[in-house]
Amino acid sequence: MGIWVLCLIYGISGWGAGGYRYIEFPDKESCYEALAAMKITGQNQMAGDDDEQVIVYCKPKDNG
Repeated sequence: MGIWVLCLIYGISGWGAGGYRYIEFPDKESCYEALAAMKITGQNQMAGDDDEQVIVYCKPKDNG
């Protein structure tokens, strides 16, 4: 067991990322449950604009 983190990186372009957010969960299962329930929308996703790209994943919290 241990703390897990939902990592959300958004606004990705050739220049980097527009921003990020890290949300802690008490365990792996609740992190993945939140990840599965997410729905991400953007205005220009069909056009494939770079700044609409998003990466979301769960990982164990680094306690180092």
